[in-house]
Amino acid sequence: MEPSTDASAEPGGGGFFVRCPSRPDWNCLACGEPWPCLTRRRQLKELCQCNVRALVNYMSSYLRDAHQEIEGMSTVEITERFVGWCNRPLGMWLVQKRTLP
Repeated sequence: MEPSTDASAEPGGGGFFVRCPSRPDWNCLACGEPWPCLTRRRQLKELCQCNVRALVNYMSSYLRDAHQEIEGMSTVEITERFVGWCNRPLGMWLVQKRTLP
């Protein structure tokens, strides 16, 4: 799979950012959130056409390096971060804005 870009990641919407991880911290190069960020998860789901097995195989290819490089997280937490989300429907990731009274 090719790295994907997202123009909306930059304030003002100009330019493109690659939704790849920085290493060894494994944060998204575009938004700084833990990788895979919400946008990258959506992109990967679309690229894999919701084929969970293909998505899990792809994300599992990152696990060995992530386990060696990410500090302060358990093996279970890292595994959940990289593959635990793969079988969840896209709709459950929608962020609802809350208005303050």
